[in-house]
Amino acid sequence: MLRWWTIGLASGIGFSAEFLALFLWPIAATAGPRLLFWPFLAAAGLAGFCALSIFLLTALDVLRHPRGERIRAIRIFDLVFALIVAGLTFLQLEPFAIYYVL
Repeated sequence: MLRWWTIGLASGIGFSAEFLALFLWPIAATAGPRLLFWPFLAAAGLAGFCALSIFLLTALDVLRHPRGERIRAIRIFDLVFALIVAGLTFLQLEPFAIYYVL
């Protein structure tokens, strides 16, 4: 696995990408044909990737390095953060997936 890709880096990039996707979401949905669709799709996709990588990195960390209660609280925060980002990404991309795929 990539050693430089950490939970902190994934959280920071995921938060920034999700913030940008939340900003572009109403504009991409109502603007002209595909004016900001691709930047929105890239930001939401990056946020979803970061959320999935946070889930994976947290699971690997918990399985490989069992620690005490203090670290467990931090890992629960990581999981809740990843769940929020993944949920928002799903809500953002679901209408586009229905429209363009089905």
